Amino acid sequence: MENTIRPVALDRKNLHFAGSHAAAENIAIYRWFFATCHANGVNPYDWLRTVLLRINSTAPD
Repeated sequence: MENTIRPVALDRKNLHFAGSHAAAENIAIYRWFFATCHANGVNPYDWLRTVLLRINSTAPD
């Protein structure tokens, strides 16, 4: 159990040194993204690359 919650405790401590509240929120979003990918067995680099390529190829209406 301790090993499961350790990353959460480390992140909470590290967010104090983010520089600003907005930067801490951005870091938290990135960590959530990587944790979600890891939990679902998805390679975050491949997923993000695919999403960005799709967004880039869509034309506004």
